[in-house]
Amino acid sequence: MAPRVFTIPILVRFKHCDPAGIAFYPRLLEFANDTVEAWFAELGAGFPSLIGERGVGVPTVGLAARFLKPCRHGEALESRLTPVKLGDRSLDLRIVLAGPEGDPRAEFDITLVCVERDAVASRVWPEDVREAIEGWLRAA
Repeated sequence: MAPRVFTIPILVRFKHCDPAGIAFYPRLLEFANDTVEAWFAELGAGFPSLIGERGVGVPTVGLAARFLKPCRHGEALESRLTPVKLGDRSLDLRIVLAGPEGDPRAEFDITLVCVERDAVASRVWPEDVREAIEGWLRAA
């Protein structure tokens, strides 16, 4: 069975591009982070509540990036997030930015860790967040 994929649309805007009209690579990392934030909101664990009210952070501790093709001003991309592995305190994700024809433009392997915001010390996932992620994985 294929893994369940979360998708959001991304429009490459002027502000994302260099003078040649190509999205500057740090902006692609921002697109990936936007996708992570949108997915957590979909799970019912939006960052304003998780980080702001509950004091639980999810910083990126590992990142591998591959930039395969340019993303150009005005293109409608699709950002596709697939959870890969849920650990006691970490979460591995795969994000693919796909072009208008579905062709991969960039790929990111990301490891997040669950932390106590104020102590910046790792902790186990809150039970409701773990259950939401496990539910997403089971629904595949």
